[in-house]
Amino acid sequence: MNKQVLSIILVIVVVTLGATLYGFLQVEEELVGPQITIDPTSYDLGRVKFGDVPEYTFTVKNSGDQPLQINGVTTSCACTKGEIDQEEILPGQEAGLLVSFDPAVHGDDTDMGKLTRTVYIATNDPINKEVEVKIYADVYK
Repeated sequence: MNKQVLSIILVIVVVTLGATLYGFLQVEEELVGPQITIDPTSYDLGRVKFGDVPEYTFTVKNSGDQPLQINGVTTSCACTKGEIDQEEILPGQEAGLLVSFDPAVHGDDTDMGKLTRTVYIATNDPINKEVEVKIYADVYK
């Protein structure tokens, strides 16, 4: 009789744990929230002549199931600017992030040679509150 009671208790515990885990996974699947994805995450502008201002547009997508809010775009240097064409991206939709690079903005040779600049995007994505993209350039005169 002892073995029967233990077996019944064990079955109840396993079924309860399984149902709880299944319910947790269902909730996780249903409540994704906003999810930012950026393609590509970096771009090489190649050789850039000092005085030129090249631009590149990154694609920012909301892969989640709730609206993605872009709370701000900042950069690692005044020579780099980032502008997003919409601050709210609906689920499944995309926006363009235009990044421009002006190596002559400082008026001196501080932005010469091989450089990396970063653009930071603040969002309401609960997993990725801030994401970044990078641009590379080899600046010459």
